[in-house]
Amino acid sequence: KNKKITVQEMLEGAGGVDPLPYRHKEVFQVHNADIHTVDNKNSHTAPHIWVAPPSGSFKDIARIRCWGSGGGGGGGNNSGVPGGGGGAGAFAEAVFTYVPGVQYLIRVGVAGVQGIGAINNGNGQNGSNGKISKVTNLTNTSILASALGGSGGAGGLANGTGGTGGLGGIGAYGLGDPKIDGAAGSDKLTNNLYGGTGGRSYRGGSGGRGGSGPDSGDARDGNFPGGGGGGGSPNTGGDIGFTKSHGGNGSPGLVIIEYNNSPAAYSYKVHSP
Repeated sequence: KNKKITVQEMLEGAGGVDPLPYRHKEVFQVHNADIHTVDNKNSHTAPHIWVAPPSGSFKDIARIRCWGSGGGGGGGNNSGVPGGGGGAGAFAEAVFTYVPGVQYLIRVGVAGVQGIGAINNGNGQNGSNGKISKVTNLTNTSILASALGGSGGAGGLANGTGGTGGLGGIGAYGLGDPKIDGAAGSDKLTNNLYGGTGGRSYRGGSGGRGGSGPDSGDARDGNFPGGGGGGGSPNTGGDIGFTKSHGGNGSPGLVIIEYNNSPAAYSYKVHSP
């Protein structure tokens, strides 16, 4: 009980193996300038570069946390059918020994886009899928951690079938320890006109609320990071109903890298536009 504990020992953890808490945190977010749009769907992830710091007083160890992005909610239609909620992105964590000066490529999952509502007895669009977030060693191309995006919610169909919820990102298909699934979006709720709710990401953002009635226009986007978008409401036809039956957008992913060694002390840096 009289043992003296130094600051370094605290930062290196009780066993001197897992350096927690860390002195420096770098947060990587979606870079809007690198998003390309194809058919109104974001199709690419955002690249960043992290350069491992030089060796110092602490072990050359860093921790990665990754969230894949959420899927978009499905759109409703004018057959009285809402869309399903988008699935949330998966989560992955990894502690690794870095090589000072080596560059690591960071890709952050771009959010799944809302499904557009339908009129003229058409089918509501499906929300687009979320994207993977991952960290790759550029020297040997090994992937250190990755987390998949959630699937988009299905749009309501003209035959009266409600939109099903999108699957959450599957942790087992990523890399890390732990690897946690994102929650699935819910189907359109039975016997009412509510759109499905988006799924929640583990230690991340909650899902968006589904639209709550014809022409309500209140489907919500997923919450950052990784939450799935809510499903769109049904509509009564015409321009007003159409514009209010879209699903919610998913939330972008996120990558965080924490470490100890650096010339500057106690830094916090956000990499974004």
